[in-house]
Amino acid sequence: MAHFNGLFDASVNVPRRELFVYSDGDRLVWYNHVDQFAQQRCDQGSAVTKVNFDDSPHVGHFRTHPDAYRAAVSRWVEDHDHDRT
Repeated sequence: MAHFNGLFDASVNVPRRELFVYSDGDRLVWYNHVDQFAQQRCDQGSAVTKVNFDDSPHVGHFRTHPDAYRAAVSRWVEDHDHDRT
């Protein structure tokens, strides 16, 4: 978990709804680090949604899986639309 230690300081480390979009095929940010960090945020009270796009490269999820990406983001927004203030 050392990879993400110190990523958030106390001023922004508050529970919120968060979407983690990542893949097993990312060679820059390892999927298990994202999983661990997402679990940490969940443990801190955030409403965490994770979407793993399997084989897409770093920041290539939309390009590799456009329909699935659109659906995942749209579903997340719709699921939390009532949270808007």
